Amino acid sequence: MASDRRLSRLLLSSSITLGLLPLGFDLPIWFIFICLAALVLGLLLDWYSRIAAPAWLRILLLAVGLSAVLAVKGGEKWMGLLAVMLSLKPLEGNSYRHMMSGAIFTYFLLAAGVLFHQELNFGVYALLAMLFNTFVILRLNHSPVQVIPQLRFLGRVFVLSLPVAVLLFLLFPRLPGPIWGYRFENTAVTGFSNRLAPGEFARLVKDHSAAFRVEFTDSTPANEILYWRGLVLWENEGLHWEQGTIMPARDISPPKEDLLEYTVIIEPHNKRWLFGLDLPVRISVPANIHIDHTIMTFQRVKRKLRYAMASSPAPNPEPLSDWEQDMSLQLSDGNPKARELAADWLAAAGKPAELIALGLEYFRRNDFVYTTEPLPLMGEERVDDFLFRTRQGYCEHYAGAFAFLMRAAGLPARIVTGYQGGEFNTIGNYLVVRQADAHAWTEVWLPEQGWQRIDPTTVVSPMRLTEGVEAALPPEEWVGLSGLNRFLNRMPFFSKLTMGWDALNTIWDNWIISYTLERQRMLFTVFGLDRSFHFTAVIALITACSLAVLTALFLQYRPFRLKRKTREPIRQSYRHFCKKLARIGLPRKGWQGPRRYAEEVTRSRPDLANPVDEITQLYEILRFAEKGGTAEVRKLRQMVNIFKPQRRADKTV
Repeated sequence: MASDRRLSRLLLSSSITLGLLPLGFDLPIWFIFICLAALVLGLLLDWYSRIAAPAWLRILLLAVGLSAVLAVKGGEKWMGLLAVMLSLKPLEGNSYRHMMSGAIFTYFLLAAGVLFHQELNFGVYALLAMLFNTFVILRLNHSPVQVIPQLRFLGRVFVLSLPVAVLLFLLFPRLPGPIWGYRFENTAVTGFSNRLAPGEFARLVKDHSAAFRVEFTDSTPANEILYWRGLVLWENEGLHWEQGTIMPARDISPPKEDLLEYTVIIEPHNKRWLFGLDLPVRISVPANIHIDHTIMTFQRVKRKLRYAMASSPAPNPEPLSDWEQDMSLQLSDGNPKARELAADWLAAAGKPAELIALGLEYFRRNDFVYTTEPLPLMGEERVDDFLFRTRQGYCEHYAGAFAFLMRAAGLPARIVTGYQGGEFNTIGNYLVVRQADAHAWTEVWLPEQGWQRIDPTTVVSPMRLTEGVEAALPPEEWVGLSGLNRFLNRMPFFSKLTMGWDALNTIWDNWIISYTLERQRMLFTVFGLDRSFHFTAVIALITACSLAVLTALFLQYRPFRLKRKTREPIRQSYRHFCKKLARIGLPRKGWQGPRRYAEEVTRSRPDLANPVDEITQLYEILRFAEKGGTAEVRKLRQMVNIFKPQRRADKTV
């Protein structure tokens, strides 16, 4: 009995631990350690003292736990409170009631994790943890020898519940927005900000997470066209650039032909900007397209957002406004060598296009190096330092220096930040743009042509444009940054496995996480249920759930009816056994299972322990494990018949 109780306690603590571990992504790690320490303390007390923790210890631990909850910042306090209370629950005692309540509240802890993480991997983890917790509940209510039957019963319940779960998911009325949107209020996941400084993008090479995914209506364009526009930076301070005042929105009349149409699924980044190919002219969600062709939503992107886009590859030849003219020529003081170089180019060039060519030729002929680990820039004259001393840098160095030179020569110029390129997923048939693809380039305004994209990085390292950032960097940098990933990605099996998992995640996001009220309406419309949407949804939900429950009951009890003749003698023998014990003052309570009833009887009458355990164990094997035949049924009846308990404990059976 003691070993059974200890095993149940260990399983319950393991289940609570499975619920606590995912909270480490949202709560401080020291908070999780406090909760786990409380669980370990409960196990040690149970193992050595076999009694519940004293009241003073529980009060002390509760005070420590509440203090830890108050130290947690943000909206996760309520989740921390649930974790603390559940971690202290096993310290109350080892009774059936205490352990069952702990197992039930573990479901709430796992559900709290689901509110904060909707990824496929966490969904699989939460499902397995819930199945394990259900197994713990079965172990608390049945004999420990019935492991295989319990697993079989658990699998049957899971299979029967799937249709009900699917119907509830499809038909239950959806909320117009997620109830957990505040999750990203204090978290920015985007690869860049509205400023540009040396080293700003180089650090992102280590980040292989997805920024957004793109599904093209037609074939995927060449990598040279995949410039994903994010922000335009106007204000200059040497090699530092900032967005400054956001340009006003303006209606843009897109051309009727030569539009590139695609759909973007962007990861939450807690900012308002969106991304689109040059030049975005139409978007399906509420947002403004500014006159510098940047896209700003009305609300921050706190969850995955799906939007359809249309872009025109034709440049915008409209003249500059006075504001644009002033901002695109603004320069900070200093960097005399760069200014002198720009003046020489201006004197030598007859046209603006020739001036641009001289600038690109300077990068091509002077041994510039494309690297994420450049020599440090020193002093105030950082543009001069980069152009004439170090000549090593990443995309932000080249874009910033080129824009400075163009402005110094009198040409309007600005910085555009976003992403370049992407990895095509052949299994899911979409493009994955990662944080490592973050890029910065320059735009220069030419009369009668408008803003022209100039990417000086491609002059220094042409492979950046055609083959991606990995191919453009020196091999030793990739070995240091992601050697294992690079090695595994070269293996065809691992590469396909990675793409397959990403495709599964995309399907999960598109059809499960993004199953919004609008998509539910579309589903109802397909089946002709578009009238009185909410009323129809409720009626359909009730009807479908009723059919599902009736089907489940039929499948569950049909085998029971077929075996009723076989099981009835077993139940009659056990009822006879319980009546004999009730006559001596040990009645069975309605909530007690066979094993719990046997434990209570043996505690009250230790002299009856052997026959009670033998009869209970054989009954459980015949009744629940469905093992044994006619001989075992006859043996159970004989054991019950010869079982003659007396009222006095000193008398033998």
